[in-house]
Amino acid sequence: MVNMNAFINLGISEFRFFLRFENIGYFWTPKNQLVVTGYPIPGTRLRIGLTWDFFN
Repeated sequence: MVNMNAFINLGISEFRFFLRFENIGYFWTPKNQLVVTGYPIPGTRLRIGLTWDFFN
């Protein structure tokens, strides 16, 4: 089974933004294929995040 993820991270001063698109292989993998017995391939997921570094 082939799967793929995409990740981007951008930083501006004390802020960092990230975006991750997971399980892109879901689009071309047969939906009835099991990753582990009883568990089908998970669907795609988009994660968005923000970190802020601040000091006293």
